[in-house]
Amino acid sequence: MPKLTVWMVRLALIYLLLGATWGALVLMAKVLPWGWAWSLYPSHWLMMLLGWMVPFALAVAFWAFPRFSFRAHPRGSERLAWGTAFAYHLGLAVLLAFEFGAPIPQSGLQAAAVVMALAVVVFVLDQWKRVKPPGAL
Repeated sequence: MPKLTVWMVRLALIYLLLGATWGALVLMAKVLPWGWAWSLYPSHWLMMLLGWMVPFALAVAFWAFPRFSFRAHPRGSERLAWGTAFAYHLGLAVLLAFEFGAPIPQSGLQAAAVVMALAVVVFVLDQWKRVKPPGAL
């Protein structure tokens, strides 16, 4: 398993653990008088969807898609994949920091979301050639 996949899966599992914990606290707030727990709801969704599911899917795709052994880089550009993973997680960290009260302006949140979206698009474009042989759309 490539190092990129190992680290992305580990980060995804950390987000899964944190997101599940936040979700359990929100669920317990339905029974117990914990009004503060509802403030964790948006970050719960961020962690579960953007912290767990997306990076896990990208990591497994990087590992499991077919390799072309006749190429110099059979998994695509590994440097580009590391860069997109870093950019994605940096954007996610900015969004989560805002959810926890960091004074980030609206333009910073928009920039973080754009960085995350571009990271996914660049990753997909780099891996696209592994889905089908070259020349087959």
